[in-house]
Amino acid sequence: LTCTSKEDCQDTCCHLRCAQFECMEGTCNDATYADVVVKPCEAQAKCCTPIEPCCADIAWCKASLECLTVTAWCAAQESEERLLTDIEEPLSAGVLPALDAGK
Repeated sequence: LTCTSKEDCQDTCCHLRCAQFECMEGTCNDATYADVVVKPCEAQAKCCTPIEPCCADIAWCKASLECLTVTAWCAAQESEERLLTDIEEPLSAGVLPALDAGK
């Protein structure tokens, strides 16, 4: 087996799973193909799906724009809201949160 270029060697010898591939901007890894093994030169086409344009203020649109499932997006939002509440409640009561509380 002889390679004619670096790319040729990668496509011949260095296959990868779709889960390991980082898709280009505007596309998301498709979990359906996470375990599919591909050549590097085919990964973008076989592992990634385009982000569907969506500008509605609903969870499905916001999740798809961030390449997340609706469940994962909602969990992240809930976590972020809890963090903001933990910071904002003491501030609104006139108390500054301790910066070194963990020490």
